[in-house]
Amino acid sequence: MQKKQSLKRVLENKAVVFSLLNKSGNVLFGSINIFLISFFLSPEVQGFYYTFNSLILFQALIDIGFGTVLSQFVSHEFAFLQVSKSGLIEGEENHKERFVALVSIGKRWYKLLACLFLVIIGIAGSFVLLSNPQVNSKPYLLPWWILSLTTSLSMVLLPYRYIMDGMNQIAVSQKILFCGTLSGFLCSWISMYFGAGIYSLIVYSTINLIVTLLGVLRWAKLIHNIKPPKHSELLKFWKKDFLTQQWKIALTTISGFLMYQLFVPLLYKVSGPVAAGKMGATLQIFNAILVFGYLLPSLNAPKMGMLGAKKKYKEIMQLVNKLSLVATIAASIMVTLILMGFWGLQYFGYTKIIDRFIDFKWMAIFFITAIVMQRIATESFAVRFQKQEPYIVSSLVSSLISALLMYILAKKYSYQGEIIAFWIGTILIGLSWSHIIYNNFFKKKLNEPNHEMSNL
Repeated sequence: MQKKQSLKRVLENKAVVFSLLNKSGNVLFGSINIFLISFFLSPEVQGFYYTFNSLILFQALIDIGFGTVLSQFVSHEFAFLQVSKSGLIEGEENHKERFVALVSIGKRWYKLLACLFLVIIGIAGSFVLLSNPQVNSKPYLLPWWILSLTTSLSMVLLPYRYIMDGMNQIAVSQKILFCGTLSGFLCSWISMYFGAGIYSLIVYSTINLIVTLLGVLRWAKLIHNIKPPKHSELLKFWKKDFLTQQWKIALTTISGFLMYQLFVPLLYKVSGPVAAGKMGATLQIFNAILVFGYLLPSLNAPKMGMLGAKKKYKEIMQLVNKLSLVATIAASIMVTLILMGFWGLQYFGYTKIIDRFIDFKWMAIFFITAIVMQRIATESFAVRFQKQEPYIVSSLVSSLISALLMYILAKKYSYQGEIIAFWIGTILIGLSWSHIIYNNFFKKKLNEPNHEMSNL
């Protein structure tokens, strides 16, 4: 009876349902996409496909952590606000004013970023594609620029999603993401079947953009109805409260980018598109494992921010212990099932599929890191949603070590060298250091005289 009631509570939580649907859908659709690519795209086109995919993720570098900070700040203000039945933001006036300022900053920032992305990443991606003289990459420049354009347009919609997350409207946000992902993949697969090749990636991006736009229209109208503050007041607020946290998150974001997004472009440069395609396909599965494991921690991140605003630190720590255990178990189960699936493909002789990925042994070593990372990721959610960023030094040091070792080892050992470098920088250095930071952070918070005792 108790288990049935627990399941009922989970199903009644729309945020959990839609997030689970979205993350599970991403895993399922991504898996189907990987195998369809192996059937309908040549090894060379697969390499360009995943190289494009990795280059597009440079938008996280251009973003410099703004979206994360925006959600954090909105969650702290919206702890004292609510949406009325008539569709108006109501609550304490000082919190409402700060919320309005955050909305205005978010909209302006992402319009600027969209322009910067198109110019900077578009040009940088062209240089990467032309960096290997042994590969004829000129035919791929046009699709690259079209993809850059659709991605830059999608960035204009990003502030609405981050604001919705901070408002604890995660169910709506995740529903929109799921619909965009599903529609994009379905249209992409159809175009792939009819021989679109690399343009299937552009089809995905375009359809996803259109569906997302339709999904955020209602919330965009709600936010647009709010009268923005004067430009001078907005600038003052951004400099005083927002910028300090943003540059800290930015450094951590850049360092994380160095660890996760160098795999494919670096292999493209030193080993060509075929090797890059194998690593790209494997990295897609690795990212799916991370996303699936991060599901509950990311869903509860705004809640951690709201608990922090009310100084309920013991409650946050108890929540971290619970969520990290669930995340670790979920990631472990997923890794086991994936490796069993690849072993089965290898056993029954499906070499055409197996050959599109890295070696099974190295795949297992790589995927184990996704399991180990679940605890630290949950801890970092808890700390960062207190509008703090104490991970700067640890992130920079571990990522720089990983990036340097990747560059050295990839030339000689290809993807094996990259995985070794990732283990050294991420597991041996970064994760242990991050855990110490988490413990020290909340130990200090609990020793503050005005923190509220949890009534759990």
